[in-house]
Amino acid sequence: MQKLNDNAAAKTPRAIIINQAMEPPIVDALKGLFQSSERIKEQYEEGYMGYAIGAAWAMDQNVAINTVGALNGATTITINAGGQSGASLILSNAGSVTALLKKGNVFTIGSGATGCFSVNPQEKTSTGSLQCFTVTADVTSSGGAATVPIFPAIVLSGPFQNVVAAPSAGASINVFGAAGINSPQGLCFHKGSFTLGMADMILPTGGVIMAERKSSDQLGLSMRYIKAYDINSDRLPDVSMSCTGGRHSTAKPPAE
Repeated sequence: MQKLNDNAAAKTPRAIIINQAMEPPIVDALKGLFQSSERIKEQYEEGYMGYAIGAAWAMDQNVAINTVGALNGATTITINAGGQSGASLILSNAGSVTALLKKGNVFTIGSGATGCFSVNPQEKTSTGSLQCFTVTADVTSSGGAATVPIFPAIVLSGPFQNVVAAPSAGASINVFGAAGINSPQGLCFHKGSFTLGMADMILPTGGVIMAERKSSDQLGLSMRYIKAYDINSDRLPDVSMSCTGGRHSTAKPPAE
């Protein structure tokens, strides 16, 4: 929640999605918070969070699992030189390690005086929290050096400035999780973070048994339904439901 607040995300509606392994311990850990006794009862009886700490909770078995890279043993990986910005960082003390860092790993840089702190998106003053960076591709080091692609890119000035100052030379790379650990990546986001856009697809005028399209301005959805003979499998009819986001097709025998 703090990261959303630091980045000026609207307070409601927010959602948290976790996987099946995360849900029971979170329910147990948060059961002592001051809140409605009815919600505590639901959590105990149903085993899910429901609505708590300003967000609607849900469980999904498809929450991604991320594996932390091999890192470099007990050696702390550091920033090679000060003043770096942009979508990559050059690192030192990285050894010669295959999969030093893996895509999806998250890290902060330094601490205290060497910390790379995030800024308020409007005032550009420090939030007091270290900026988090995500590795966007697997990284292998050689001869103690490595270049890691990151998101967000480091922006030092202007309307999209996102850190107080560039990382300091020798500042530590603080990776979330121990080397090789598999960690589920729960999601916390505002409803406006994602948008599904659909356009009205064309309707064929010949060569089909029937073709219809249904749209809803209120829901922002549009789907197309086509029934036609499938010449590839010699089946009649083939029923196809399509939208701009994907396609689903099933073949059924003709009606009696």
